Amino acid sequence: MTSTLRKIDPSNVEVVVELDRNDLTSYVAEAERTLAASVNLDGFRPGKVPPEEVRKHIDEQQLRAEALEIAVHRSLTNVVREQKFDVLDQDKFQILENTPQKLRYQVTLVLYPSITLGSYQKIPVQKRAISVT
Repeated sequence: MTSTLRKIDPSNVEVVVELDRNDLTSYVAEAERTLAASVNLDGFRPGKVPPEEVRKHIDEQQLRAEALEIAVHRSLTNVVREQKFDVLDQDKFQILENTPQKLRYQVTLVLYPSITLGSYQKIPVQKRAISVT
């Protein structure tokens, strides 16, 4: 996985993530395991259907969609964690390339604004006496 970052302004960062064939293979395998839990075949316990049988009983588009969702979620989470971004929202998600060899997507992350506290040492403090009866 590779990623490139472009700071648009202090609270917006454009991220482009590229996943190669090796990355995608692991996400497809994970999608198969996820979908296998919903496949019920005689002779197999739920969630224990072999991958080759799962592929016979699930739609290829469903598998691709699940793998895409997992790939985007995991890879973007890794970028956010590595960069230590404090993300408020994401915007303008766009898939730039989606082939069996490569997935490339772009998203704009909206970050929480950084807050700088001013000098608080010269603030007058009033002390009040409280009587308890």
